[in-house]
Amino acid sequence: MSALAGPKIAQIIAPKKNGINHRRISIYTFGEPRVGDHQFNHVLETAVPEIYRIIHKHDIVAQIPPPGMTPFTKSQYFHHQTEIWYNNDMTDGESFMICSKKNECDETFLKTHANINDHLTYFNIKIQLNNLQQCVVAPSISTKSSIIRRN
Repeated sequence: MSALAGPKIAQIIAPKKNGINHRRISIYTFGEPRVGDHQFNHVLETAVPEIYRIIHKHDIVAQIPPPGMTPFTKSQYFHHQTEIWYNNDMTDGESFMICSKKNECDETFLKTHANINDHLTYFNIKIQLNNLQQCVVAPSISTKSSIIRRN
């Protein structure tokens, strides 16, 4: 939802004045599926240049729908850039890979290991689906984790 609403949010919160953005927004998503075609992603990345997809190891949701044509539409779905991919359990200090090219991390993803559990656990926070109407976050949040480390 964040990526889909990103261009509109940027237009409302950070409108351009004289062709210049005076305020900037950032979007970080976790386990985001493919949400748009190349045209949508261009609009999104232009409106929100600081947008990151954080993916936990073999998160199956981040791999749907498959790239290319879908049986119900004439559109092709692709990820926007930039992806931050953790090929580990995401505990404090674990390494990650930053992929700035389209589908660069997807090429390292082993589809045979696709896993819903990796979608339900990010940074040692496990989402427990108690029923269809409520999600509860397990109370083991570490304040020492940093999502993005820049040089």
